[in-house]
Amino acid sequence: MLGNIVRHALGRLRPVTTVDQVRSLIDRGQLDAALAQTPHLHPDTPRRELARKALEAEIAFRQGRDGEAEETFKWVLTQDPGHAHAHYGLSLLLYERGDAEAALRHAQFASNVLANDARYFAQLGLCHVQLGNYPIAEGLLKQALRA
Repeated sequence: MLGNIVRHALGRLRPVTTVDQVRSLIDRGQLDAALAQTPHLHPDTPRRELARKALEAEIAFRQGRDGEAEETFKWVLTQDPGHAHAHYGLSLLLYERGDAEAALRHAQFASNVLANDARYFAQLGLCHVQLGNYPIAEGLLKQALRA
């Protein structure tokens, strides 16, 4: 009987997930699945609520809900001005809008905070390409490949 109760209770628990698992779903284009997982980030996730909001903003951006994404990224930055993923997300959004200089500033901040994330270096490199800074872009894109 105790075994049945435990199995029933475990079956009702939602599995915890990590930020990397959600990002993997985003990268594979499984945006609805990624969004469904954001409330279930592991309790030990640093700054869990901000991480959740930044992930939800990136999903909104990828779904074409740019206004919502921008508002959420900016909200995260009001709570934590150094939040690298929110800066990265804003860089993606601003780059897509054609504001390469603003995108560059956010990408630089993100890559300085998390210096080993290939996506951040790639975004920074793309901003430099857009601005015509080809030698800098080449170095950053090579660094992204190495990371």
